[in-house]
Amino acid sequence: MFAQRFNAVSGKVDWVHVPEEKASQTPAPGLSDSLYLDMLTDTNRNHAYAACLKEVVRPGQDVLDICTGTGLLAMLAAQHANKPCPGGGHVTACEVYPPMVNLARQLVSHNRLTGSIDVYQKRSDELRVLQGRSKQSDSSALSAHAPTAIGQQQAPEHQCAQSQQDCTLTPAMRKVHSRLHTSGDKSADRPDMPRKPDVIVTEIFDSELLGEGVLSTMRHAVKDLLQPGGVVIPATAVVYGQLVQSPILASQCCHSQRPLFTEPFQAQNRQPEHVAEPADEAALEAASESASQQQNAASAMNGQQMHAMHVEPLYPDHLDLLSEPFEVFRFDFGQPPEGSQSQKLQVQATAAGTAHAIIMWWKLNLDQSGHITLDTAPSWTNISAEAASLPASVPKADASAVSMEQVELGGGQSGRQTMGGQPKQQWRDHWKQCWTPVQPHLTLEAGSMVQISAYHDDTSISMSASAVGSQKYAHIGGAGIATQCSDAKPSSPAQHSNVTDTHAPSQNLSQTLQESEPKPTSVPEKSAIVRPALSQSHGDQWHTTEPGASPNRLWMLADADRAVQYERAVRHVVAGAGSGTVCIASGAGARLALVAAACGNVQQVICLQESAAQQRDTLQAAKAAGLLHKVTVADARQVLDSGNPAGLLSELTAAPVTPADVFLSEPYYSLLESLPPWSQLRCWHDRDALLAAGLLKPSHKMIPCAGRVYGVGVSVPDLWRSRAPVGVEHGVDLTPCNAALGAVEADTRPGQALALSQTAPVMTRSVWQCGSGYQELTEHVEMLNFDFSQPLASSQGSAAIRHGAFL
Repeated sequence: MFAQRFNAVSGKVDWVHVPEEKASQTPAPGLSDSLYLDMLTDTNRNHAYAACLKEVVRPGQDVLDICTGTGLLAMLAAQHANKPCPGGGHVTACEVYPPMVNLARQLVSHNRLTGSIDVYQKRSDELRVLQGRSKQSDSSALSAHAPTAIGQQQAPEHQCAQSQQDCTLTPAMRKVHSRLHTSGDKSADRPDMPRKPDVIVTEIFDSELLGEGVLSTMRHAVKDLLQPGGVVIPATAVVYGQLVQSPILASQCCHSQRPLFTEPFQAQNRQPEHVAEPADEAALEAASESASQQQNAASAMNGQQMHAMHVEPLYPDHLDLLSEPFEVFRFDFGQPPEGSQSQKLQVQATAAGTAHAIIMWWKLNLDQSGHITLDTAPSWTNISAEAASLPASVPKADASAVSMEQVELGGGQSGRQTMGGQPKQQWRDHWKQCWTPVQPHLTLEAGSMVQISAYHDDTSISMSASAVGSQKYAHIGGAGIATQCSDAKPSSPAQHSNVTDTHAPSQNLSQTLQESEPKPTSVPEKSAIVRPALSQSHGDQWHTTEPGASPNRLWMLADADRAVQYERAVRHVVAGAGSGTVCIASGAGARLALVAAACGNVQQVICLQESAAQQRDTLQAAKAAGLLHKVTVADARQVLDSGNPAGLLSELTAAPVTPADVFLSEPYYSLLESLPPWSQLRCWHDRDALLAAGLLKPSHKMIPCAGRVYGVGVSVPDLWRSRAPVGVEHGVDLTPCNAALGAVEADTRPGQALALSQTAPVMTRSVWQCGSGYQELTEHVEMLNFDFSQPLASSQGSAAIRHGAFL
């Protein structure tokens, strides 16, 4: 087996060979911090599927489980299909992710169902059915080809797997792996199923419903695999939406141009735009063309901008409901739609306010009658009723007047009562609600009408909103749409509250979101946000955005206090470097590089960035600021991995490159945003590489120069429950999953540590998104200390935690 190893520090991706024996016996490194365990601990999910399979599957029927994961649904189906009867039924399961294929086969064997279930490492459209025979002859023919046991099934000669950081796969990432093809498969001519199955069951749904490709999967499965008159589980799905007012969401979705400088600052050595050198203009044109090609390719693959989030903590203090829930789409998985669909509907505002976003959720009807359901609805709804009969919400009149001090961490409910006496839905992380911005925001009066235009393709849903009668539409989602947010004000999230303490948790959500409410800042009026086109300047204000920035990154950029600290640090360091200063900047953002370029003693700034879109944005902002003659952009990995960084940069600048006096980084790398903070230390590796290549002076100065990692013992009951060990679920023993999926047990004896302390995963979560009951039990302690002026090396740290215990 070949495994793809991603090094977060260097940014390199390498293929390494892993022996088949080791690959089948060793859990994949990324499974322990994936969401598979969270899925298994979702009691309502397991209960609903078990109840539906019991109701639908009859003895002797054949079942296909598509994207089986751990194999739980396949084993639940086998309980009913394989009951003693003439020609008992059989279950086929397929999965494309090799570590999960291995785990599913292990669980099937552990539950003594090897003779009843076949697990294939294939996509469903790669499965082959033996046609034209009776069931008995089909079974005989198949047995001539098939292995006698799942564990003996011959694996392809070459398999593609991902591990380490890239192996941190959530179910939403399966759609990427579903494109993987096995090569050299000697069993390609073997039929996988003796006949078409009577029942197809699947759970390939993400928070957006369609993101894992369920529509295209079911189109093929129903047409080419399912018996005529067969049953699919789930049967149908309904997507709902609701208009809301939430300044916190507004601060995460504003794509307006932001001020380059937050304090009064007169750039020196500026050049008017019309005197930019031809070489500079050529570089901008080339970067723009390359970025456009990347964006067009991205748009062709995925045109949506839905954002998954637990909205419960925002309601009711920081989120107002401006409409009743409305139905957006309805899907029948027995007859999946062909291609994309769009529709328009009118929604009446139930209260006055500013529409900042649309909250979206879905409901699955597992059976045709709709008695067995699953949903991702927020607790304030009653999705068991039809959308038209849902009770009107009573939002507050002015959300902007809410005091953030009134918010408590985990303010949302952990669960709610569902229909049919089913237990309350516990907090879960694998399914959330989704939200999408309304841009520009809509000012509504009670009773006013809003037109919602909705669109979906095979993998995404997008919406647009406009006041009825308005010809100007605000597109929600959809790649390549540039909009401006006219009334969002700067906000300051606590997790990015200052330069030196970027991930400190807080005692309650009041602290976590204390500074996130959009509010006036102490920044002088001169630096207030203005909105000319990106290629224009307005006084001493120039603007920069970051293409494709995530909501969390936009929230970070809106933190005025953070920006001020960085700007002051850059000016202080650059001023001390003397005249003719050369700077090199590493990372996704352009702000630090442009602040440095605006200093009079700076001769040149070289920006090493992740993508062509970032390079284009930096050059456009530099042009608008009259600093294009000072700024050079380059692809970071191309330069640092070239073997001759100095020569490559000399070609780009058409002149010898002078060793830099200053190295700058936030550090922030968009590709690493979901990883722990120490994975953002690629700047340390880049600094060492530049120093070794002679592109940094030995006496250079740098930002940042040091870093610290702190820890605190906390109680997070909902998150803890989602990571707890699993046992027997509806007659299926899942205990072999615990070690592979990173289940963590507590030893409650005084003075005892975590039972699985050596294998407990490090998970990156915003504490206010981790359910209810958050409580800090210890003081904050320093765990690691980094000195970036020294060569990059492994670091270890430990600290005694007193006055509490981890719960």
